[in-house]
Amino acid sequence: MRKKGRHYTEKYLLNRRGYVRNYILPEFGEVQPATITRREIDNWLLDLKNPAGRELAGEKENKIMYTMSLIFEELVDLNLIEANPITGIKPYNKSPLKPRGTTPRESLEMLYPTSHGGLVWVWGSCM
Repeated sequence: MRKKGRHYTEKYLLNRRGYVRNYILPEFGEVQPATITRREIDNWLLDLKNPAGRELAGEKENKIMYTMSLIFEELVDLNLIEANPITGIKPYNKSPLKPRGTTPRESLEMLYPTSHGGLVWVWGSCM
């Protein structure tokens, strides 16, 4: 990846290297880049799991897809392939699968009752 006037932090490069090693190479390492289609990549991303076998968050899938796009853009620049097959794949939703929302009102009312007696009952000697 050429810098092209950009500065990449060590952490950024380490993360990209991890995406290549852990996700991209195991699936596409033995495949000729020119034969990889957009549909293959899209289907692979849909089924992609983390090393523990759990679904990935959309944000991580987007980072993996972006990493692949950087690789393909470099291959286009080197005239090794004609087009980037990532182009046209829609980014995944960045919202987490299990969002961490605010505490529900019912729980807050149980933790912080309006009466002094209720507060003493919930919090006991902590008051």
